[in-house]
Amino acid sequence: MRRLSSCASFALLAVLTACESPATPSAPGVESPPRVLVDTVSRANPPAVSSSRALVVDSFTVIEYRVSCAWACPYVAYAPLLKLREPTGKQGAEVISIEFTLGSKTTGACRGSVIYAAGSSAFLDGVYEYLWSNDLIFVSLDGQPLPGDVATARATVRAGDGTLGIVEATGRVQRMVSAPLFPEPRSNGWACH
Repeated sequence: MRRLSSCASFALLAVLTACESPATPSAPGVESPPRVLVDTVSRANPPAVSSSRALVVDSFTVIEYRVSCAWACPYVAYAPLLKLREPTGKQGAEVISIEFTLGSKTTGACRGSVIYAAGSSAFLDGVYEYLWSNDLIFVSLDGQPLPGDVATARATVRAGDGTLGIVEATGRVQRMVSAPLFPEPRSNGWACH
């Protein structure tokens, strides 16, 4: 049985809830390509990491959908889908932290580990069928849509040579997707603060 992460239990307690969602095996298309931002850290305090070229953004979107429950729950969920690619084909890379933001809601800084082999392209993480098993999903308990049409993602990446970098992306929210298909989960969970 999978553990309930600190992200679900602490950082997002007000917006997360347990409920069953439909089984979903693969990812939907993206409405428009994301705008990629890099190295937005203030130059007054030099960053410990720089913009990353170890991974690039293939796509980023957030899927809004109604949660299917055993009872008539009103919940609306938001699944951020960030697809990254190792562009060199020569060395792998590892995502060691991620933060997603939609309007005033954020996952906070979530630490974990997802490896990208040289030349690979994959979603950072997918969606577990059981909602409580997901660390990176927002849920509106009263069924009211979360405001904002644009979400942001900020990932810390460790390149194959050990250097750290940041990848940032913005993406659109796809509203009320019926019967969404999601990628399979890739991580062993995220510890969010």
